Amino acid sequence: MAAFGAYVMSNMAAQLVYLGDGRTAAEMAHAAATSTRLGHGPLLARIYTTQARGHALAGDINACRTALAQAEHATGHFGNTPAWLGASSPAHHAGSAMHCFHDLGLHAEAARHSLSALDLPHDSARARALHEILLARVHLGLRDIERSCDTARRALRAAVRLRSRRLHDRIREYAIELRPHQRHPAAQAWRAEARQLLTAA
Repeated sequence: MAAFGAYVMSNMAAQLVYLGDGRTAAEMAHAAATSTRLGHGPLLARIYTTQARGHALAGDINACRTALAQAEHATGHFGNTPAWLGASSPAHHAGSAMHCFHDLGLHAEAARHSLSALDLPHDSARARALHEILLARVHLGLRDIERSCDTARRALRAAVRLRSRRLHDRIREYAIELRPHQRHPAAQAWRAEARQLLTAA
């Protein structure tokens, strides 16, 4: 059960990423990877992408790229995924890569992962919405306000159906990042729709 123990550690590392403690998250993910060097591809891919997210939050570009490369290698060995591992696919890896480059301020590089990140099955509505609101933030970093708001609108409408706390948190973060562009017509339209939909929900 060494693999399951590594999975538990990777989940703890992912929670640290969510809380913004990138350095500790990367250290914990590294320990998880070390404990399951002979583990299967999906688990290692998840661990390395979490490690990459931690390095990105800590601002360590080289370590982030190394972990992403290790995760990319592991995705080439996807096979049967155990039920306890949950969702794990190349699309989830691409979403993590997009998040890494967004956190590092490399928005053009983040955008290059968007098509793969959105290549999700129909029943992955929550993951798709999370990737869409992330892509909206990437477009905002590229100063493409209209495209950003159009993308964020899809995530906003999904949030009404899904009732996901994490998705609502990401939408609030997006709304804060949109404030400097509040005079833009697309931003004004998005804010009006957000007030209407989230109040009604």
